[in-house]
Amino acid sequence: MSVGSIYKIEFPNGKNYIGLTSRSLEDRQKEHKICAKSDDTKCLYKALRKYEMVDTFELVEIDTADTLEELCEKEIGYILSYNSYYMDGNGYNMTYGGEGFNGYVYTEEDNRKNSERRKQYFEDNPEARETCSKAQKKRFENPEARKKSSESGIKRFENPDEREKHCIRMKKRFEDNPELRENLSELKKKYYEDNPEAIKKMSERRKQYFEDNPEARETCSKAQKKRFENPDERAKNTESSRNYWNRNETAKQNARDRTTKYHKEHPELGVAHGEIMKKKYEDNPEMRKKQSEAQKKRFENPEHKKKILDTRGKNKPFDVSKIDGTFIKTFNYVFEATEYLQKEHNITSLIKVGEVLNGNRNSSAGFVFKYKE
Repeated sequence: MSVGSIYKIEFPNGKNYIGLTSRSLEDRQKEHKICAKSDDTKCLYKALRKYEMVDTFELVEIDTADTLEELCEKEIGYILSYNSYYMDGNGYNMTYGGEGFNGYVYTEEDNRKNSERRKQYFEDNPEARETCSKAQKKRFENPEARKKSSESGIKRFENPDEREKHCIRMKKRFEDNPELRENLSELKKKYYEDNPEAIKKMSERRKQYFEDNPEARETCSKAQKKRFENPDERAKNTESSRNYWNRNETAKQNARDRTTKYHKEHPELGVAHGEIMKKKYEDNPEMRKKQSEAQKKRFENPEHKKKILDTRGKNKPFDVSKIDGTFIKTFNYVFEATEYLQKEHNITSLIKVGEVLNGNRNSSAGFVFKYKE
């Protein structure tokens, strides 16, 4: 037995509205007529008034269903088929459908089921997903549409309750789908790697936003501090970053080059950062001790040591010879030359490689060190 109908309303400009109802089409038509005459601002009713169709429009039945779930799925399908979502420019539906009967107040469980239905529909109909994706991409090619969407989002999130609800929804979504968080992160990183100008613009916008909204900067700072008070969060963030850089050597080198260049162009930032860290460690001696131990442990790893020296540009090749001119070997790193000489030539005294390379000494421990030309 049918629980309801899918209907359409046709307009002179070729656009459509797709709806569903559990009552007769006549009853649903009366409801639409009342809304249209009461200055309701929904797209459908504005269009009915614009084309002077308030008393003449018809509801054309195009399908029926035996269950609410089936009816909702069919509504989603027909909205996509007729491309009647209003932002795609070819209809007057203000959602992609699947919400159920008009007038019903939805519970969280209803919303979850609706979301699952849409998700399942797109999984079962990849061509519909592609159609929807293309329509959205085409829509955002229009600067006005992008601007309108941006302004709408900004206005929406001016409401603290909306921000909080959105934050909770997204947090739950990422907790339930950790692979989604990873995929989005990868896509975002790749986009900014391929579009360095975009990341520059984004950085400038963000900087300007925080300058104009110091309270937002403070809120963001507190949220990050609170997040990283959790050891698991710190470990997770470290592991995620490490995995990404290990998989993307080119991106790692590009980021390293950008950082080096930036600090060369802004030496005052390095000085300011040094002062901040100095005060921080003076106020927190335990933190200084832990950081020192962590650094020592990291430098026990030769590869880590090389990366640090590479970043600082201290990897220039140099030759090692005895005072009598006998060539021994070429090295890129001072610590490797020191370890080699101590092991292979039984040197127990301090070898001042750097002082010889810098020209402050002629030799050290019986050896000469000279940069390759």
